Amino acid sequence: MVECKEPPCFVRLFDGHMIIHSGKRDEPTAGRWRLYILRNELLQEAYLWEIPADCRNLRSRASFILVDCEKSVLHVWHGAKSSFQTKQRVLDIADWVIKRYFSIFWLHLLDFKNGL
Repeated sequence: MVECKEPPCFVRLFDGHMIIHSGKRDEPTAGRWRLYILRNELLQEAYLWEIPADCRNLRSRASFILVDCEKSVLHVWHGAKSSFQTKQRVLDIADWVIKRYFSIFWLHLLDFKNGL
């Protein structure tokens, strides 16, 4: 199976809670920021894919989660043309991440919209 080309039946095994990180498990996190893009809009097929944290990777039709590793803050960013389903899905996943990892990372959620 090719990474980031997983078939929907595989992604459904994770019930919308799959996160693909860059790098290897034993490598330390490079830098302060980690940026994740939401892939797929269906509830059971949605997942986060880590991409380089660079403003050139932001897309107007997508929603993202930006994690500040130093301050333990999770930012949600919506592109100006991001669909309602995409916005809702990324907020659902962000909420799940906070509930699951809050005790470990003390994460907090900040929601941003493009153009504000």
